[in-house]
Amino acid sequence: MRRQKLDSINSNSKNYWFFSTIFLLASAIIILFRYPGYIFAPRFWGEDAIYFETFFHADSWLGGFDAVIYPSYYQLLPRVGGFLATLVDLESAPIMTTLVGFLTLMTPIIIIFASDTDYWKTLKDKIVLSLVLIFSCSTAEIWLTSAALASIVPVVSFLILLDDNLSSRLKRLFYSFYIGVAALTGPVTLLMSPFFVLRYFYTKNKQYAIYCF
Repeated sequence: MRRQKLDSINSNSKNYWFFSTIFLLASAIIILFRYPGYIFAPRFWGEDAIYFETFFHADSWLGGFDAVIYPSYYQLLPRVGGFLATLVDLESAPIMTTLVGFLTLMTPIIIIFASDTDYWKTLKDKIVLSLVLIFSCSTAEIWLTSAALASIVPVVSFLILLDDNLSSRLKRLFYSFYIGVAALTGPVTLLMSPFFVLRYFYTKNKQYAIYCF
């Protein structure tokens, strides 16, 4: 009976957002407590410390965003994590990069529940897809860290590419902003640009032309 109910609930159902909110909260708990050390003993992971030190020693915050940092391609979101870490005391600094990692991991899950596409229509489809996403990110290197967000951001770009429901102006603005951020956070979203061009010619929706721009 429960399975049939999940199969029958979609974004137009009365209780859709009630059940979706419950699962989003459960997803947040899983993400936060899968590696408890990140929460109870915050620390910089990998290149997180490099981004923090770059901003900590920079003459200005603009210098931190403009500095040449490993790896050779530009990563905006890890720099944002490093910048935010300098705004608090040293003991709390790793919490800021952890927060950036958490919000980035939650973004594709939220988009899955806020989007409509032929590939995931029902609540059950969205729950299964979200669980696959959560448990496929199984290495600590991309879990609640800001240093490896270039691995998560293209997933969000791909979900935006597939979303058929663009009626919300707020969603369109967020998607446009995120595509811009994604294009400056590793090369993968840039490599996906031909698919956005094809999507525009296929749908004739000017929003995809904005993404291409």
